[in-house]
Amino acid sequence: FHLQDVMSLTVPGCDGQRHLVRLIKG
Repeated sequence: FHLQDVMSLTVPGCDGQRHLVRLIKG
């Protein structure tokens, strides 16, 4: 995980969840 990715995950809302799903799916 990159620092920016972790920071993005801390952002509440659909954007954070969408980013998380994208990281999981690769």
